[in-house]
This record gives sequence, structure tokens and C-alpha cells, in this order.
Amino acid sequence: MRNFNIDLLKFGTHGKTNDYIDGLFSHGYLLVILKPTRISNSSATLVDHIYSNNTRIHSIHSGIILTGVADHFGIFHLLTEQSTNTHIRISSSLRTSLRTKSKLLKKKL
Repeated sequence: MRNFNIDLLKFGTHGKTNDYIDGLFSHGYLLVILKPTRISNSSATLVDHIYSNNTRIHSIHSGIILTGVADHFGIFHLLTEQSTNTHIRISSSLRTSLRTKSKLLKKKL
């Protein structure tokens, strides 16, 4: 995983964002999260990304977890593959809560 800080909502109006997304699409990746993951009084951005290139997906469940704990919302992506044996692979991406970080900092102090 990596933190790119590219606002995908700028697609169509920002050249570097267009190039980034075009590169993903050209390699077979699709965006999973399509709505803002950080909202403030003056802006809304989509800087938390999940991509998938899995073409064998039976169903996809993804979304945004609204929380007041951090300045970004959590995001998740669940994949269910269809096979003779029911097999579920789960992939998720959630930001560590400020409370957890705070506890770790206090513990180190």
C-alpha cells in the first residue's frame, strides 16, 4: 500500500490526475471507491483509493465508513468469488483511529 494523495475527484479537470487514472485503466484496474473520503466545511476530496483488477468477481461490496475519529473516513472492499466451493476473500483498508494512535503515543511517553 502507498499514500498517493491524488484527489480522484479532479479527474477531467487536472492533467496529472487524468494521467494517473488513465494509467490505472490501461493496466486493467478499476476504481472501487467513487465518492469523497474526506469532507470539510470548504472542500471534499477522494484521496483514499482502492483498485481492483479481479475479473472473476461474483459480487462486490465496498463503501465508506463515516466516522468522526479522523479527518478521513474509513474505506472497505469485500470480494466474493463464485466457485463450486463457497470461497470468500476479504480485503479491507481502514485508517488507524486517532484513539489508537493516541494510546500508542501515551504508552511510549
